[in-house]
Order: sequence, then structure tokens, then C-alpha cells
Amino acid sequence: MVLVAGALFSYQFLRAKKITIKKSKQPLIYNNLVNITLDDSDQIYGNPGAPMTAIEFVDLSCSECLKIHSAIKKYAHDHPQSVRLVWKDAPKFNFLFKKNELAHRAAYCAGKQGKFWEYLDAIIANKKMDPSSLNQIANQVGIEFNSWTTCLDSDETVQKLAASVALAQSIGADSLPALFINNRRINTDDGINIEELLKEFSEK
Repeated sequence: MVLVAGALFSYQFLRAKKITIKKSKQPLIYNNLVNITLDDSDQIYGNPGAPMTAIEFVDLSCSECLKIHSAIKKYAHDHPQSVRLVWKDAPKFNFLFKKNELAHRAAYCAGKQGKFWEYLDAIIANKKMDPSSLNQIANQVGIEFNSWTTCLDSDETVQKLAASVALAQSIGADSLPALFINNRRINTDDGINIEELLKEFSEK
């Protein structure tokens, strides 16, 4: 009995060793369409009537988000008739990331003066988001300071960012980077080549 039990155990053990578990690979482009609401206060880079729309949810403290953002913005600059880039704020709202949230508000208020992309580029290049640095950038890009500082703590600004974060959460885009092209979620975990991906979409 002992010998039989031992033989059976050995057989099952050897079979188990042959079993391999493969991670399920997520698709590069998800099939389901996601309805993402746009409004007049959203910042758009490129041709507003372009056939391709890239919507990004960005946290300014997320280096991978900024890497993807820069690649899309460059493509939109080089192919102005093909794609429009829509910026959506997704800052972390907690004590540790208070400065980061302020930078998002600062960029939004710069946009109220038509200087959003210029101000945003300066934040990314400067890599500093403390109040003093944000003020220096405002001066650097020619922001009218009084109206800008008033805007920073206005109900409109606070509500705009909160609504953007809530939207990201409602569509499952609270895990960043979060990129959607023509309302389809893009899997950014695979080290995608943004330029090749956008070319593929533009050829469809």
C-alpha cells in the first residue's frame, strides 16, 4: 500500500511540474468603445476637426504619462490635419501630492489666457511644481498675474479638476497612464511606439 501510494504521489508530482501558467496578454487596443465627455474648457492641441482623437488622462507627477504625452504632442505637431490631442487632468488629491494638484490648476488657469500648452511645456521642462516655480513660469510665458492667481483657487477651477478626476474613475482610467484613441482604450503597459500606433489609426 505504501509503495502504491508513493508511486501515485510521484506520478502526480511529475505531472504537476509540467504545468505552466501563462499570463493572459492584454490586447494593445481594447475592443469596447468608451464614451468620454468633452466640454468647451478642455484643452485641444492640433486640428479640432481631425478624424483621429487622442484623449489622455495625465498626472503631472507620472513620468510615463508625460513621456506618452510628449510623443503624441510631437505627432500632432508634425501631422496637424490627422490628429487632435485632448488633455484631461488626473492629479492625485492627497497631502503628499498637494503641489502636483496645484500645478494642474496653474496650467488650467494659464489656459484661460490662451497659454495652456506653453505653460504646460514649461512645467514639464522645469520639472518643479512648487508655488515659487509655478509663479516664475507664469512670468516667463507672459501670464497676467492677478487674474491667474485669482483663478487658481476659484470654484470653477477646483470643480473642473474634480470633474476630470471623477470622469477618469468612472471609465476605469484611474490607473495611469490612460490613453484613448477614437474612444478605444490603449494598453500602455507594453512599451508601445506611439508614432507607429497613431500611423496605424490614421490609415484605417
